[in-house]
Amino acid sequence: MKSLLKNIEHKIETAERLTRDDGIALYNCRDIIEIGRLANIVRQKKHAGIAYYTVNSHINHTNICVNNCRFCAFSREKGEDGAYEMHIGQVLEYAKEGYD
Repeated sequence: MKSLLKNIEHKIETAERLTRDDGIALYNCRDIIEIGRLANIVRQKKHAGIAYYTVNSHINHTNICVNNCRFCAFSREKGEDGAYEMHIGQVLEYAKEGYD
């Protein structure tokens, strides 16, 4: 695997396109630190000192649930302490927070 990664690193440094087999080798590689190092080389070549990230959120507009699953520590019954429901305006405000 080390020689495959060295070959991939050489391709990255010489701006050679990776092959399908290179992709499979990276997918099967268990050395996440080395994969991250190789990815960072590509990022630096393409974007210099700029890094991008994604803001991802899952909005739970309510935690009120009638299923009463025995394993769930999240749901509440209507009127129970900690129960909430958000109206559409609150959901939109919450969604905007990720863009500020």
